[in-house]
Amino acid sequence: MTGSAVKLADSPLRYKATRTTLKYVPHTITVHPDLIIYGANCCGCDWKTRGHDDQTQALDECLAHSGRSGHRSFRPLSEGFAFVVRADEKVKE
Repeated sequence: MTGSAVKLADSPLRYKATRTTLKYVPHTITVHPDLIIYGANCCGCDWKTRGHDDQTQALDECLAHSGRSGHRSFRPLSEGFAFVVRADEKVKE
């Protein structure tokens, strides 16, 4: 162990008292509906599609990839943007 150990007899006897006030405020988390991006990964190779505003666009690309490669399994993905908001606040958009 590095550093020096402080013995209790060597420590200063002057302690400052601090006061802490805790306030518990309920929060919510919400995904913004206009900021969802869809994509998909092929389970047979490293092919992937990203950045579509509509899920059907990503799935259409999966169908095209399946026709070219013969791969039949895909993992659909969606990524969103979430807000944490205090319960007494209005959402700022």
